[in-house]
Amino acid sequence: MMPKLNRKTHIWLYGLTCIYGAILVALTVLNLYGSDRWWFGNVNLFLPQLIWLIPGVLLACLAFVVSRQCIWAPVLCMVWVLGPIMGFCCHVHSTSENAEGIGPIRVMSCNIKYGQRDISSLVDDISNYSPDIVMLQD
Repeated sequence: MMPKLNRKTHIWLYGLTCIYGAILVALTVLNLYGSDRWWFGNVNLFLPQLIWLIPGVLLACLAFVVSRQCIWAPVLCMVWVLGPIMGFCCHVHSTSENAEGIGPIRVMSCNIKYGQRDISSLVDDISNYSPDIVMLQD
């Protein structure tokens, strides 16, 4: 039978991992349905999403010390952070072209400063960079 202190540690570990997982699910739902609708989602938009890995690393270290059988839950949560929350994906195709044969699109944005900029230098920039789309703002 487990000692009482070890059993309490297991309960705390399970509880904290469940809370961590619930927060990650809430973040995923928040990101899916519009992060800018609530203040927390708006703050989360400007946070580095890698910050959500920190509790997982701490919980995985605690699980490694307390019970190595429980390490799968924090690791699964960290994979969730890397996948759906941070948007990590592996590309299987080795080329940069998609199915239709279209490569990446180059976009150029330029502030023309109310037309006071020299047009010849603007034309030179456009010809040098050869973008697919040019956007000009005043």
